[in-house]
Amino acid sequence: MEGEVLHGKPPGGHRRTPRLASLFAVAPLCLVSAPVRAQVRSDVGACASSGFRVRSDTPDPVAATAGGAIYGHVALVPLVRAGGYAGLEQALPNGAERRQYYTVGLDAKVASPWTRAPWRAWAFLGVGAAYVVATRHAATTGASPTGPGPSQSSQVDGALLELPVGVGAGLRFHSAWEIDVVLSLRPALANLGPVTRPSAQRDPQPFAGHEVLAVSLAVGVSFCR
Repeated sequence: MEGEVLHGKPPGGHRRTPRLASLFAVAPLCLVSAPVRAQVRSDVGACASSGFRVRSDTPDPVAATAGGAIYGHVALVPLVRAGGYAGLEQALPNGAERRQYYTVGLDAKVASPWTRAPWRAWAFLGVGAAYVVATRHAATTGASPTGPGPSQSSQVDGALLELPVGVGAGLRFHSAWEIDVVLSLRPALANLGPVTRPSAQRDPQPFAGHEVLAVSLAVGVSFCR
């Protein structure tokens, strides 16, 4: 033993080195394991949203929107959930034209491993489609003795392919219930159908407007497990 002390090797020195190495190897796993155990395995919910849509090839390129959606997700691997959504969005009258968007899609959420209960945060990416119905009302040129003439309406439809991407945050307020706030951007990948381009009819104000981008801020309630 004296020989070991004289040579600078205290008793048990060889045993402490592997113990320290094991400690440094396990510590990061302990930091990650807590949020993994606490992750949400599934969620279903509903939300209301407001925002705007941007269109090109039209004198009024920005239209305010309001709508709602339902959604659900299940966990695939730790911190990653996949699911889908369906919703209805109404573009407020932009001139004489009104548009409705019936949306569906699939998305994946990646949760932040650094937030702590009761808070959650995540980012998401998906692919979606929207069925678009545009309606225009125009008064006839003639007038009746009792007032203006009856209005005429014309309607066209079309479809969009969209790329939903955004971020969200949630606050667990009771048991499995959570309040969510989500900021979403949905650039249009493709415009399909006559609603997204000038009408072939000789209309002095044809349906026009190549869909470019949708932006929305949603507030919802989710049931999480």
